[in-house]
Amino acid sequence: MYDVKNHRTFLKRTKYDSLHLEDLFVGNKITIFSRHLSLVDYGDQYTARKLGSRKERTLALIKPDAAPKMGELIDIIINAGFTVTKAKMMALSRKEAIDFYVDHQSKPFYNELLQFVTSGPIVAMEILGDDAVSKWKTLLGPANSAVARTDAPDSIRANFGHDGLRNAAHGPDSVASAAQELELFFPSSGGHGPVNSAKFTNCTCCIIKPHAVNEGLTGKIIKAIISEGFQISALQMFNLERANVEEFYEIYKGVVTEYLEMVTELCSGPCIAMEIIQPEPPKAFRDFCGPSDPSSQHQCFCCLPLAVLHMLCSELPGMHLEAASCLCLILKCAGKLGIFGTSIAWNTSVLNFHTFLCMEEWLGEIARHLRPGTLRAVFGKNKIQNAVHCTDLPEDGLLEVSPSIAPETSLPANSCTHFCRCKRYSTFSRFWTTNSLHPHPK
Repeated sequence: MYDVKNHRTFLKRTKYDSLHLEDLFVGNKITIFSRHLSLVDYGDQYTARKLGSRKERTLALIKPDAAPKMGELIDIIINAGFTVTKAKMMALSRKEAIDFYVDHQSKPFYNELLQFVTSGPIVAMEILGDDAVSKWKTLLGPANSAVARTDAPDSIRANFGHDGLRNAAHGPDSVASAAQELELFFPSSGGHGPVNSAKFTNCTCCIIKPHAVNEGLTGKIIKAIISEGFQISALQMFNLERANVEEFYEIYKGVVTEYLEMVTELCSGPCIAMEIIQPEPPKAFRDFCGPSDPSSQHQCFCCLPLAVLHMLCSELPGMHLEAASCLCLILKCAGKLGIFGTSIAWNTSVLNFHTFLCMEEWLGEIARHLRPGTLRAVFGKNKIQNAVHCTDLPEDGLLEVSPSIAPETSLPANSCTHFCRCKRYSTFSRFWTTNSLHPHPK
């Protein structure tokens, strides 16, 4: 790999474990040894024939009736061998719906179709795969869901659709129409396409990290969030530059020892940002996400008797416990639980806090036993690759969502004051609307 700007060799031929063959397609953005690269074309005709001959892009559109099932649908798409390269939840205006369904103007159900597709949020995705157009159409099944249940019972429309109009999802009929429809939702000219579907009310921010996206966990994570009773009101896929991630994580710099690793992870590939809605969402959703480190002994053992730990360890072959004096651990856990003063001595004597695991790799299993339903326990690996980022403080819920989705939105005075002081504004403004930075508010 040759650095044209500096006129020197950047990288000789070497193995890079986190890069896979399926990542190499025109338009993708990859990270190699912290260098962000955009794949703009094939180097020669042989490579183009081998890697690009059958790769196609098409539009996968989840309609309003199936939006609550988006997690399951995305999981089906990924399991079918497609790669999701772009994704955005949108609210179509009537004019945008007319432009999209221009070929249906003569159909008797045209007005009803326009009303339906503008009745709620849709999720538009660019998906990539071998013979993607025909393969996606086959996966969808017949346009009428009633017919699909007879002729293609395993298809998406058979399982998620209702009738000929409310049939869960849409797919273009040809490569040409796929390119035309993708241009409407993801303009190559630099425009934003249809507006996002954000609510800006009782909201918090969740980001599915690159490692989870690359491992095909996006659909499963979204399904878990919705199943827990949270509403995903906005969603978009991004590739972030390192400088912007450093600004995003600035509050952790000097506080969290893994700061640099956290930055590297978030800019290592595509991530998916979401607006989550529920009463008191920052605390409720943070609890559902679980400890930032799925293998954190500080948070897992803070209120467990030694007997309980022995019981858990008996289920894990080769695990042993040792007793030790661990006052700093006791104080940290007690503080988190709101236990202070003389209460600490009572709690430590009753609950036996003088415990730690001698091998750190087992801690993840303990976390999964203790809080098996949390997102990070199920999908995370460690403190860096812990599946999701979520808003930590209640007052930051709107802070992390609103400037990210629509910086021009009018907000309460106290919120605006907070945003004006927040250096992370420029990074959040990248989410949901554009890939270029907005200026700080005056």
